[in-house]
Amino acid sequence: MLQKDIGRFICEMRKKQGLTQKQLGEKIRVSRMTIVRWESGADMPDASFIPVLCVALHVDLAELVKGGKIEESSVKREDIEPLFRRAFAIFSRRHIKMPVIRSCVLFVLMIACMIFIYQCEFNVFADSHAELEKAIDKYHFDAPMESDVLKYEADGDRMFVLYRQKKHPTACGLAIMQRGVFGTYRILAAEDSNYPLVQTKVYRAGNGSWLITYGVNDLPGVKRFIIAGTWRNQFSGETEPQILKKEYLGSPFIYVDQIDRYSSFSEQDVIYYAKDGNVIAAADLIGGYGIDTYAAESGYGSAELWMLYVIEAAVFLFGILMIRFFLKPLRR
Repeated sequence: MLQKDIGRFICEMRKKQGLTQKQLGEKIRVSRMTIVRWESGADMPDASFIPVLCVALHVDLAELVKGGKIEESSVKREDIEPLFRRAFAIFSRRHIKMPVIRSCVLFVLMIACMIFIYQCEFNVFADSHAELEKAIDKYHFDAPMESDVLKYEADGDRMFVLYRQKKHPTACGLAIMQRGVFGTYRILAAEDSNYPLVQTKVYRAGNGSWLITYGVNDLPGVKRFIIAGTWRNQFSGETEPQILKKEYLGSPFIYVDQIDRYSSFSEQDVIYYAKDGNVIAAADLIGGYGIDTYAAESGYGSAELWMLYVIEAAVFLFGILMIRFFLKPLRR
């Protein structure tokens, strides 16, 4: 085989010049193991090393290609040309193969790195309440929280999770989550409250707006409730009243309604009605529970959510630049 013959010839001429494998490698700026691979026929020199290798071994290109010394009188054009073609094919294949292999490996590593970074952010599995509770408790990084997930509702790639504060049964919280491309979630925000009655949260993201209505405590005598809000005309600035009616079917509950981006609602504007249509004062309902002043009442948000995509873009750009670097020899 031509590759084996070239390897044996390199070994023979190296020894004839009185060079060790390490010394030959130093002369042509490659490692000793590279020389070992060449001489064993396991690998071929890159085309860029052929000129310096010929000088170091005191052989000409024809002899290196043939894998043996050539006497002038024995040189025939018809014998050398096929050898040149075969050697050029081998050298060229290696010259092309290694950059392509390196680029493919780098591309796979780049994709794996991007997936790893993405999954580090979207790392919440919504398969069970236990997983959600673990994620919510961890999200309360500066204050201990023991959550008890009661219900959740999904709308598009958003999921709204209602939980009770275990140590304070009349207090609750709402976690807002986003689903990633692999089906796992990340927490965007969490809001805790010690208010024992119906609560509302207006959440806006991109072009979407949602009204989340939720509660964990029973509302004795309540048949339905309405939420009074306002809608603002974006052009004139004038406001109009809005009313959202809900039947009370028992607690805990969570309702998710899409609303206009210029609408606003508040739990302070919830009106409770009995079966006979009479209004039940919120103060009377609160009196049955009281306000647990020791319960958590705070909001948490994930700052700089866009940083994930900045990091992903930086990794992708770096990977593309490195691939271009490895493929640069092929464009010469």
